[in-house]
Amino acid sequence: MSPSPVSSNEDSDYAFAIDAAATSTARINKFQGTNFHTWKFKMQMVLEEHDLWEITCGEVKLEHCTNVMDQSTFKRKSRKALAII
Repeated sequence: MSPSPVSSNEDSDYAFAIDAAATSTARINKFQGTNFHTWKFKMQMVLEEHDLWEITCGEVKLEHCTNVMDQSTFKRKSRKALAII
């Protein structure tokens, strides 16, 4: 089942949705050129919640992955982070 909005925050750029598995997901509007620091903070919080921040900020790089499993995990997380952003 896809996420459905259940409540909205006072900030129109940030709404919460809850899916059938009762996990929360934050939806953040696409960056439009204003309020960068607010957008960045919200995006970082979502990426950290999904355990993707270290991939996004460059703390972990593909060349640091020593085996195929680590490389596969890195690529999967990288794609997931890109989809969120």
